[in-house]
Amino acid sequence: MKTQTVVIILAGIAALAGLAPGELHLDPDTGKYIADGFDISVYADLPWAVRRFAFAPGGAFGNDLYAIATSVSWPPSENKIYRVDSEGRETFVGDTPRTISGIAFPSEGSGFGEYVYLGSADSYWAGNRTIYRMDPSGAVEVFFDGSGFPGDTMNAINFAPPGSPYGNYLFTQDDSLDQIYKIDSAGSATPFSSGIHLAADFMFDVYGQFDNQLVVSNIEKSEHGSHYNTLYKVATDGSKTILLGDEFHMGGGVITPPESPFGGRLYLVENDWPRQPTDVYAINPDGSFELFARGFNFWDVQDVVYGPDGALYVTDSDDGIIYRITPELVTLQAEVDIRPGSDISKINLKSRGVLPVTVYGSEQLDVSLVDLSSLQLQGAAPRPRGNSGNVASFVDMNGDGYTDLNFHFDLEDMDIAPDATEFLLSGMLTDGTRLEGSDAVSILRVLGGIEGVAVPGGFHGEVIPEPASALILLLGLPYLARRRMRK
Repeated sequence: MKTQTVVIILAGIAALAGLAPGELHLDPDTGKYIADGFDISVYADLPWAVRRFAFAPGGAFGNDLYAIATSVSWPPSENKIYRVDSEGRETFVGDTPRTISGIAFPSEGSGFGEYVYLGSADSYWAGNRTIYRMDPSGAVEVFFDGSGFPGDTMNAINFAPPGSPYGNYLFTQDDSLDQIYKIDSAGSATPFSSGIHLAADFMFDVYGQFDNQLVVSNIEKSEHGSHYNTLYKVATDGSKTILLGDEFHMGGGVITPPESPFGGRLYLVENDWPRQPTDVYAINPDGSFELFARGFNFWDVQDVVYGPDGALYVTDSDDGIIYRITPELVTLQAEVDIRPGSDISKINLKSRGVLPVTVYGSEQLDVSLVDLSSLQLQGAAPRPRGNSGNVASFVDMNGDGYTDLNFHFDLEDMDIAPDATEFLLSGMLTDGTRLEGSDAVSILRVLGGIEGVAVPGGFHGEVIPEPASALILLLGLPYLARRRMRK
């Protein structure tokens, strides 16, 4: 049996164990500080300052990210919307008629139609607020005319999730009255909750971490004119309780799934005044919080969202950069055997046979969690077995009490280089964890019509004939010499 390595990418083990404040490391590529157990990378670099963004739920909008971007000035002189695909490539969608500070997609079947909704904060200088909606072609129309509201600004809008006890509404705010409203699909507004000034974001808890309530981050003004923030939980009757207050300046946020590496916590960006490098905090259900990331150049309204790929996305507004935060990659070793029972796997490139492979289960690896449809060996998928069509069997091959995974691959389907010294196995676990591994091989080669085997590291890598072939060559040399002498 040969012991090799199967690399299993485990999602944020350190993150699930919890973080203490200040456990950050500097990422040399981005210059940002990020919590231990996580990595940060540039996802997109837009030509304008990014204020808000949201992932589309599918349909005609796809699953791409839509970002509100503006010129770096106050008030912004230009306002644009970009669509960013999964590779971080942006496409200009169109200009917006006013400064947009809120963006939200309704769920399918909600009655709000296939639009992206855009909340305007133009009233600082235009004396009015409007909620627009844009169709997949980029055409924009007015959905809700807020000219009758006395409010001076609006930062956030959001839809209650499907089946929510909060009903089928779009939530927004009138800041002069410190009043949160809910708006139905016909554009009719109803007061919902009062006493919260300048809502920065509406976050609906669908996981039960925050009592299945609406969590609202806001800016409150103290007597000396500075901006202080409070994080509220708002019940379905509009009553509110304080979750966290006056600890740091609060901007956009998102509640993460409890089964994710982000642990079901609420992640909130710091909305700092004046402009300076700011932070991202992780808020626990009991109101305690921890520093999660540092060094972002936020300007005005900023955002953090949880993506369909299980990553967090954060704006760096002044630079127009959107960062992607993912669990740090951790490796775990296991046993794998190509051609079980052989000391060295000898591969004949001219063979049309099959190659058996075993991955040994262990305390660290439950092979029943391997997604068989994702497995590949040198680019080839496992071969179905017999009439059953199954690609694998689960048997304890080595008698250690752990079930092992056994499958076969067609050699002719594999991408094999003539000088290959190892084969790469790749795949996924059913929870999305990536699986990788390799095993050493020796490639049978042909020299003068005689097969040989390449021994890695032996005789400077030249082809060494097998013993029988070497004997034939030795016996034939005198005959070849006599023939040359006759000539």
